[in-house]
Amino acid sequence: MSYVEASAAVASLTMLVSRSTLFTPIRNKLPDKPFGCPVCLSFWVSTPALWWGPVAYFATVTFSNLWMLGIAKLYLAIDDMDYEEE
Repeated sequence: MSYVEASAAVASLTMLVSRSTLFTPIRNKLPDKPFGCPVCLSFWVSTPALWWGPVAYFATVTFSNLWMLGIAKLYLAIDDMDYEEE
């Protein structure tokens, strides 16, 4: 698995846990610091990349932050959509 693939998985999981409404009840019961911030959570989710070395770990975190920007823009676009019944 390459850094880009690993970072896409980290970004998807991180945004799902920290921003989606699916995990809102769980986030409300846990401390807000690591689970409310996708960047903070990405450092924890990327820890398996330490097996590849510290450079791979930080590359995975960096690329996951780039993926998260795209996912955040997608979330905003979905929120701005009008759901009108025809």
